[in-house]
Amino acid sequence: MELFEAIRTRHSVRAYDAKPVDRSLIEQVVEAGILAPTGMNRQTRRFTVIQNREKMDALAHAVGEAAGRGPGYNFYDPPVFILVSDQEDDPNGLANCACALENMMLAAQGLGLGAVWINQIGPVCQQPAVRALLTEMRLAPDQKVYGALSLGWPAGEGKKIEKNRDVVEWV
Repeated sequence: MELFEAIRTRHSVRAYDAKPVDRSLIEQVVEAGILAPTGMNRQTRRFTVIQNREKMDALAHAVGEAAGRGPGYNFYDPPVFILVSDQEDDPNGLANCACALENMMLAAQGLGLGAVWINQIGPVCQQPAVRALLTEMRLAPDQKVYGALSLGWPAGEGKKIEKNRDVVEWV
């Protein structure tokens, strides 16, 4: 898929087919995140790919409880869940992860996959139940999850939303 076609057609996918995603496709999505720019080229972001259903469910449950989303919270139940983290004291951490996540969403679109940015983890990633699971997944104590990506094969077409184009001022 051509780049601008991926940009034009990308949308958030919140329902996934249970079909597994080939590792080579996941690697391409992560590679797109790695290639994103970082503040001062520090490249301190980290990517944690979760395919283990029990670990994903445990993390979703802990985040749901900590964020007040309830025990049924499940990140939209994707076959792949990717945490994008950076050093907590890096003033560019959020921007670094945002650039990586956008690249990853565009790569997913170009590969025919669906994705949605999950942002509930960041505010609660230092709460003990959540941090214990993140530590178990080898996330360093100085890493904050600024966002995550639910990834998989879309279950259906999804909802297309018209973009507001009345947002540009030419001076």
